[in-house]
Amino acid sequence: MHNKQDRQYYIDWLRAGAMFLLVFFHSGRLFDYEPWHIKNATENFGIEVFLRILDVWQMPLFFLVAGAAAWFSLGRRSAWQFTRERISRILVPLIFGMLVIVPPQVYLERVFDGDFTGSFFAWYPQTFQGTYSMESAASGNLSWHHLWFLAYLFVFSLLLLPLFRYLRREEKKSVISGIAGFLSKPGNIYLLAVPLIIYNVFLLPIYGSGNQNLISDWRNFLFYITIFFFGFLMVSDSRITQVIYRNRYVSLITAFLILVVLYLMKTDVLATTQALLLSLYAIDCWLWLLTFWGIGIGLVNFTNGLIRYANDAVLPVYILHQTLIVVIGYYVIQWDIPVVAKYFFVVAAVFLSSLVIYEVVRRINATRFLFGIKVRKR
Repeated sequence: MHNKQDRQYYIDWLRAGAMFLLVFFHSGRLFDYEPWHIKNATENFGIEVFLRILDVWQMPLFFLVAGAAAWFSLGRRSAWQFTRERISRILVPLIFGMLVIVPPQVYLERVFDGDFTGSFFAWYPQTFQGTYSMESAASGNLSWHHLWFLAYLFVFSLLLLPLFRYLRREEKKSVISGIAGFLSKPGNIYLLAVPLIIYNVFLLPIYGSGNQNLISDWRNFLFYITIFFFGFLMVSDSRITQVIYRNRYVSLITAFLILVVLYLMKTDVLATTQALLLSLYAIDCWLWLLTFWGIGIGLVNFTNGLIRYANDAVLPVYILHQTLIVVIGYYVIQWDIPVVAKYFFVVAAVFLSSLVIYEVVRRINATRFLFGIKVRKR
């Protein structure tokens, strides 16, 4: 097994890489074919394809990394210490974000749609009038928007804490060893896609994929909590990481081939059924996760100044990035320049502005606390 204090640096790189791509993803939502908070007048096919590829695995990668982090965190924390850390690093930023960071997004959407005229400060009291829905401006305005990930992660952490603590006991090494022994046999690591297939085939047609409200969202809830648990397991025994590493190129080639098949099915070049299409999406998601995990083990299992900086910056940038995209994008989509130029301007501006804000945030204990960064002792 991995030593309790044995930090796996590739996990830090995967987290930072996922955040890096998320800025590209949400910036692209201004220009893709799907509905979003505000939209450019014209769409872009290349951005649409790029985003749909990221859709397959991006948010699952965040949950997989979070599950692995929980394994290492519980190696040096009691159940109460772990819970307290989740409150300070997840719940506090979530509440702060809902009250301060998300409202400008809703405000600009209402202005963009012609549902409100006036300043943000004149609108802000309406934040507390009902809960938000993209379907109707009359539905309300209180929302966690992109911060849904924090809400789900907090709930998952508390729900699985008893199981995690059980598996983390020294006397339960045999349980982990048995799981690792099974998963390290040829092909068995791919069997973990089975529950993901079940969720997609039976629950996705009922609940959809974009309703992150923790209540009527059972496909997303079960899909992501399962991947969160898989992340916990994947670093629990070196045999599991070794089999993922050994099969990284098999996973990559198969994931790419299935991605091509999915594209051909979506464009009606290949005949399909809904069950087959949803099954392949689940399989492809798991294959890409194994690919990134395996390649990460081999390429970026080291530390340096960049990743040490990124470790603290990831959460504040996550909290800030979508609001910055909506604020900056609100003005950029009105410019008379090519869509691709708009896209890359938004991406660059969001990276620059979020890091400038982070530089301010990290220097003040009060803002460190609100953004989920460990407070410095005096």
